[in-house]
Amino acid sequence: MNNANNRWWIGGLLGLILGIALALALAPTPLAEGGAGLLGLIALAVCILALLLVVAALWPGFTQRAKDNLETSPGKSLMVGLVNYVFLGAIILVAANLGPVGAIGLLLVGVLLAGTFLGLPAAALLVGERLHQLRERETTRWDELLTGGAALYLAALMPLVGWFLLLPALCLWSFGAAALALASRRKPSPSVE
Repeated sequence: MNNANNRWWIGGLLGLILGIALALALAPTPLAEGGAGLLGLIALAVCILALLLVVAALWPGFTQRAKDNLETSPGKSLMVGLVNYVFLGAIILVAANLGPVGAIGLLLVGVLLAGTFLGLPAAALLVGERLHQLRERETTRWDELLTGGAALYLAALMPLVGWFLLLPALCLWSFGAAALALASRRKPSPSVE
């Protein structure tokens, strides 16, 4: 298949999956029942991988700086994420109980989510790069991002360990790396294509 056919095929597949996700969201029964739950998880995985690709494609320098932060100072990234999550979480809880001021809480939830999703491609690139190093093969950033994103998604689905250890740590690291990348204006390492 040539490159144009690949684009149409991928676009059609994404459209089909998004249509299924919309149908599942509007379904009267919960998503966790049977095949609908499985299709929902698959659709969610595709959407998360697409989000990782979009963020990394739109802001490659930012993504590389965040990845550099995760590589060079993972503890600092974790602590910055933890401090911000605790601080903004406390403000969100207080704002939620103040009636009309609750909109500020929703805005801060958006800030937490945006920061976390801006840092996730960096974590996926780091995991993908290290997984490909184990195979000792040449790879592209696209491969690293998809491999790392899929590995993180599947690991986060692991009962107990994934839910209560990996997922919170991943959110804190991602937010911290994104915050540090946003605060620094240094040049990313030369591995950005």
